[in-house]
Amino acid sequence: YKLHRFKFLVLSKQFTIDVRQQTLQPGEVCLQHDFSEALSIVHNQEIQSKHFGGSLSVSIEGYTVHYRPTLFSDLFLDFHSFLSDGKVQHASTVYNHITKLIVKLKESGVLAKTGGRIMSSTDGCASQYRSATSIFWMEVLAYDYELVIDTRAISAASHGKSIVDAINGVDKNTIMR
Repeated sequence: YKLHRFKFLVLSKQFTIDVRQQTLQPGEVCLQHDFSEALSIVHNQEIQSKHFGGSLSVSIEGYTVHYRPTLFSDLFLDFHSFLSDGKVQHASTVYNHITKLIVKLKESGVLAKTGGRIMSSTDGCASQYRSATSIFWMEVLAYDYELVIDTRAISAASHGKSIVDAINGVDKNTIMR
């Protein structure tokens, strides 16, 4: 236990997210993102066979955005959800969502117009966030939007226990009612 405690502390979700958030400067953001379980759409006694582009399932990808508006201000937290009617939850879907988020954050002044920094953390699966395709899309984003993107993938041992998973779960329950 003594020999592994240091590794556990350094690689834990608490260390990789909270410590990084405290170092944020104005114009930088700390993201945490993950997909929720696909939501099956049930229509109210409708005979239509196709909705939402042909798929009867909708996935939700949630993003927490931590940022500091001024150098000595407290951290602010925003939450953004993206709905997708595609069944695949791959790197290209993540790229589509995060592109929209970056544009919104730059327009609102949360993320610097040039030279901004994104620190991203996730506990999602490899095909969404850890694959070579995902790394390629992050490089494309960094080049296109003049950003520094620092991505961390957290082990699945903490899967389902982040703020993103909690808010996505509440959203799914609200939608189903």
